[in-house]
Formats: sequence, structure tokens, C-alpha cells
Amino acid sequence: MTLRSTLGRLLLIAGLTIIWLSQSYGAGQPTDISWGVSFSKPQAEYLGVDWQENYLALLTDMEVRKLRLMSYWNRIEPSNDKYDFTDLDWQINQAAEHGASVSLAIGYRQPRWPECHLPAWVDASDEAFESNLVDYLETVANRYADHPALDSWQLENEISNRHFGDCDGLEFDKSRLEREIAVLKNTTPDTPVYNSTGNQSGVPLRQSANDGFAFSIYDNAYFGAFGRDWKWDFWYLPPLWQSARARAIELIHDKPVFVHELQFEPWGPTDLANLSRTEQNDSMSPQIMREIVNYTEKTGFDTVYLWGSEWWYQQKQQGNNQPWDVASSVFER
Repeated sequence: MTLRSTLGRLLLIAGLTIIWLSQSYGAGQPTDISWGVSFSKPQAEYLGVDWQENYLALLTDMEVRKLRLMSYWNRIEPSNDKYDFTDLDWQINQAAEHGASVSLAIGYRQPRWPECHLPAWVDASDEAFESNLVDYLETVANRYADHPALDSWQLENEISNRHFGDCDGLEFDKSRLEREIAVLKNTTPDTPVYNSTGNQSGVPLRQSANDGFAFSIYDNAYFGAFGRDWKWDFWYLPPLWQSARARAIELIHDKPVFVHELQFEPWGPTDLANLSRTEQNDSMSPQIMREIVNYTEKTGFDTVYLWGSEWWYQQKQQGNNQPWDVASSVFER
């Protein structure tokens, strides 16, 4: 048997396996998705909008009832043993008042740049790092353990992703992650702990004490390489690939999978706040947003959190209602 024929057979087997996995997960079938939204106060501030008005608009105008919020370590504990829960308390209390549930990101690595949100007083190379981290985890978990809005923890956002984030000295440590899971399990035993995979193409193989997995789906992105930025479109990943990946994770771990981050904001050659309208539309026009929703509905997922709520609101404040309107239509489906 020639090398060419062997490779051909292996590709055929791989293709048939992907199709079988995807079909067993429900790829291509209409999906009744429970939609949610990620919200970051620092991101709203970065885009120059009133973060509280932005957040309330999601709850009242858009009627979002599933939220993914952040407990940034540097914001919660700006000084050692000096905690400030003012803003996070307000967000979670407002969620409860409006009948919304909260999946709370926790840990040193959380959504939005620089990914690793360490307080200035923390040194990742110091031997006291892990004990400081545990204190923070326990303090946050104890504060919200009995809160009616708390639905789950999302621990250490895309922790195995070595290609994105300013996280020097914090390489992926599986044993430390499991110790963090144990802290949350001991503190809030009835609250599920989810981990997200490193990117939108990986499948975690090692067993974990967590309760499930999440991953991202991006339509396009910019990456730096060879001294310049390159736009990358993920056109080659059909819905069946996402379904096959989710089914493989379920078969390996017997745990649920959901999308914690569905791209719904632009990713261009410069910072989001400095992108021109043309550059924004090139990455995330209303038509692209609608195509992303149609794509996601064919994957078989039942829970999906949209990414970009701060940008939708900023655009609305600037007179461009289209992103907000398209996002709103998702919750009317």
C-alpha cells in the first residue's frame, strides 16, 4: 500500500468519524438555544460608555437572562487582604432583581485583555502566589455562595491557551488548576465548575474534577506573525466540526459542553476603540452577525454566550443601532 493511499484512507476515516460524531450531537438540526451574554465593566469603560447604563440596557431593553460576569482579581483585591466588591455586588444583585442567572468567571485568568488580571502586589513567581490565589478564590466563593443569581463558576478562562494573553510566569499547570477546582468544590459544593478549552479547535483529553467544558467560536481574528498582522477567517470549520468536537468531549468525559464565547464584535488590525467603521464592518457587519447566528444554530449546542455586548451598546450610543438590533433579535428567536 502506497503512502498516498494510506493517507487517503486515514483522511476518509477521519472525515467519516467527524460526520458520525457531529450527527450524534445534532449537527444541522434546528436548535433551541438558551442565549446569554458576557459583560465586562472594564471593557465598557475602555469603549467610553457608562458601564451601569450598558449593563441595565442588557437586562431591561434586551431582556438578557443569562449573564457571564467577571470577578477580576486586580479589581476585587487591589491591595493584599483589602477587598472591594462594590461593582460586582451591584451587577449580581441587579441580575437577581431582573430574574437573570450568572455564570461568574473566577481565577487569575479571565476574559478580556490582558487575560491574566493579577493585582500589582502579586508576583506570579513568588512562592506565596498560590496561597494568595486561594485566599481570593475562597473570599469570592464565600461571598456569593448563597446568592440567588449564582448559577456556576467559569474557572481560569482558556487556561491552556499559550498563544494569547499577557501571562508571563503563569504557564499552564494542570495540578494547580485541579487544586483550584477543589477549592471551589469545597467552598460551594452545589455550584458547577466549568473550564474552557484553550482555543476553538482543541479537545481536552485528561480527566478533571470539573463539571463540564466550554469553548469559543470565532468567525475571524487577527494574529501577529512575521512582523505584521494577518487576518484569519475560520471559513474551513463547518458547524459539523464544532458538533463533532463537542461530542468527542462528551464521550471522553461524560460532561456537558457549551459555548462560552461566540464572537459578536469586530477583531481588526488595531484596538477595537480605534477601528474605523469600515474596519469594523469588514470583521463584524450586521450580515456577518446574522450568518454567525445561523451557523451556531446548526451546531447542536443548547447554551451559547454572545461576546461583544459593550461594543453593541457603544455603537448604539454613537448612532449606529444595527449591532444592538441584531443582537436583540437573537433573544427574540
